[in-house]
Amino acid sequence: MENKRKNHPLLQSINRNTLTCEPLPQKQKRKCPVLQECGIKSNSAWNLVSNFKHVTEVRKADAFLRKRINDGDWQAQFLLGQLYFEEALGVESMNRIINSDDLKASHLKFAAYYNLGIASFEGFGIQQSDSEAERKWLLAADDGNPKASVKAQTTLGMFYCRPESQNLPKAFFWHSEACGNGSLESQGALGLLYLTGLGIRKNIQSAFECLKEASSRGNVYAQGHLAAYLYSRKLFNRAAELAYRVAQYDNIPLIAKETDCLPSYIAKGIAMAAFYYGRCLQLGLGTKQDLIEARKYFCREKESQGAAEGPTPGCGLQETGGQRIHIRVWAAGDWRPKDPHQAVGCRRLEAKGATPGCGLQEIGGSRIHTRVWATGD
Repeated sequence: MENKRKNHPLLQSINRNTLTCEPLPQKQKRKCPVLQECGIKSNSAWNLVSNFKHVTEVRKADAFLRKRINDGDWQAQFLLGQLYFEEALGVESMNRIINSDDLKASHLKFAAYYNLGIASFEGFGIQQSDSEAERKWLLAADDGNPKASVKAQTTLGMFYCRPESQNLPKAFFWHSEACGNGSLESQGALGLLYLTGLGIRKNIQSAFECLKEASSRGNVYAQGHLAAYLYSRKLFNRAAELAYRVAQYDNIPLIAKETDCLPSYIAKGIAMAAFYYGRCLQLGLGTKQDLIEARKYFCREKESQGAAEGPTPGCGLQETGGQRIHIRVWAAGDWRPKDPHQAVGCRRLEAKGATPGCGLQEIGGSRIHTRVWATGD
C-alpha cells in the first residue's frame, strides 16, 4: 500500500490553485451576438474580465449579465458564475445551470459540473472536499463522452496521479479518453505513463509516439521529456536541437493560454530542456563544447524550476511610482475575500495602477495579497 501511494515526480498531477475554470461552451451552429456586441468576443469570463478592469466597470458587467439572465439567457448565467468564480455567488450560478430542466442550458451542464468540481477542490464558496470534486468531475467527464468536458477528463487523469488520491490505472484510462478527445496535456501525460510503466505496461515505442506527437502540437512538458529521451538514446544532435529550442521559451502565460496546459509543467519542461542542452554543451555532445554557455543554461534550469514551484510564502516591500507597496505571499488557500466586489477589484489592481488599497494577484501556484500605502503612510 505504501508503494501504491508513492509520489511519482515525473507524472503530472494537480495541486491547489493550479486549475482554471472552463470557458463558456458554445453551440456549433449558433453564437450569442448580444454578448459579442458588448465586447465579449470569445464569450469567456476571462475576456469579460479583461474588458471590465475597474471595480465600477465590473459592476456594470454584473448588471448587464443579470439583465440578460432575467431575459432567459443561460450563457449570461454561466458568465456570471465565472465572474464570481471564487465566491459563493459563482457556485450558486453554476448550480442553477446543472439543476435546470431548460434545454437551452443543456450544453452548459458539463462545463458547469467541471467548474463546481474546481470549487470543491479549492474550497471556493463551498466546503473543500476532494471526494466531492471527484464526483463532480466524473459527472462532467461523462465516461469519456467527446461532447462532455474534456478538461474534466484530463483533470481526473491528473487527480489520480496525486499521492492523496492515487489510482494509476484510472489515471491512464482518463488520460486515454481525454487524448482521444483532443487533449494536448493528456497526450503528453500518456507518453510519460507508457515511458515509466505506471498504470499500464511499459511501452517505449508508444511513449515515443505520444511524446513526439504532443511535442509537435506544442506541449512543452512533453518536449522536455522528448529531449531527455533522445539524449538517453544517444541521439545527441536531435536532443541538442530540440532542447535548445525549448530552452528559449520565456512567455509561460502565453504558452499556457495557447496550449491550455498547466503553467507549472510548462516551466518544468523548459527547465528539463535547459538542463539537457547545458549537458550537451558541457560534454560537447551534439553541439560544440562551451563550458561558459553550459553554465548559463544550468542557471536557466534553476530559474525555470523556481517558476514551476512558485513564490515562497512571506513578506516584502517595494517602491512603485513614489508609493510603497507591501506584498505578502500567502500559502495556497489561506486567504479568501468575503466581499465579492472586493475580490473582483482585487484581481484588477495591477490594471488600475498603484492606487492606495489592497489587492490579490495570481503568481504560479500562490496567491499574492498586495497592499499599497501612499508615500509617507
